[in-house]
Amino acid sequence: MCMCETLNTYFASVFTKEKTDNISEVKQVFHGGSSRLLSLIDITPDYVFKQISRIKDGKAPGDDSINSAFLKYIVSEISEPLFIIYNKSLT
Repeated sequence: MCMCETLNTYFASVFTKEKTDNISEVKQVFHGGSSRLLSLIDITPDYVFKQISRIKDGKAPGDDSINSAFLKYIVSEISEPLFIIYNKSLT
């Protein structure tokens, strides 16, 4: 048996199948009109650059362990990719 099959067998044995017959209905939370959709938020590379530049020095890093000084150091290189990621996630 290959490693992947061994792992699959193990994990399949420790997880239970949940009953899906009594899962509650998902309730609609957003009641705004189309003018309030996230896709209408305008994020630009310049906006991302400015927001990263405004991060206070000496702040503790987040879960990713990236500190503010490093983010500010690479802000020119990451503003455009982050802009693309943010906009794709809003559409």
